Amino acid sequence: MVANVDSGPGTTADPNYASAIAQARAAGAAVFGYVYSDYGANSLASVEANINLWKNLYGVTDIFIDEASTNTSTESYYQALSNYVHTQTPGSLTILNFGTMPPQSFMSAGDIMITFEGDYSTYESTTFPSWVNSYAADRFYNIVYDVPNQAAMTQVLSQAEHYNVGYVYATNDTLPNPYDSVPPYLSSEASEAHSNCSL
Repeated sequence: MVANVDSGPGTTADPNYASAIAQARAAGAAVFGYVYSDYGANSLASVEANINLWKNLYGVTDIFIDEASTNTSTESYYQALSNYVHTQTPGSLTILNFGTMPPQSFMSAGDIMITFEGDYSTYESTTFPSWVNSYAADRFYNIVYDVPNQAAMTQVLSQAEHYNVGYVYATNDTLPNPYDSVPPYLSSEASEAHSNCSL
């Protein structure tokens, strides 16, 4: 689960978020704190300060880094952020949200890579490079919105498995914010993903 108070952790602890995070953890969900990189334009110091706030305000040490650039000139930037997370709390993980396939060299810059974030019709025609098969499936995460029904959701899961994607989220919600509601087929999605899980 990704926690996002105000495009990051905010400046003071919100008891509602603290409660939701505690409930998610009690249910066995990993919680990642949202920070944004502005495609490498947000300074390392600023992002690191937000990483620290997630830990200090909510005890969250796994970090979701949004707006990740695929420009190879930013590779060291993301490597530095992941190193910072790992150093602050050994064993913590980073998710880098590229929203598209980055160059293979970026695989050393984070733990989990979001290699697709887009709508269902685009996902149907998307292919991924063969090098993804050189890595464990749990290194990749796809987010697909505007998935109209349960049959389409099942197709998304099947395609993700075919392309060695270990994490996938499908929702019927749409732009401008496909994350402000829960898909009606969420229980079936979780059940199907779990039953087909090979991780």
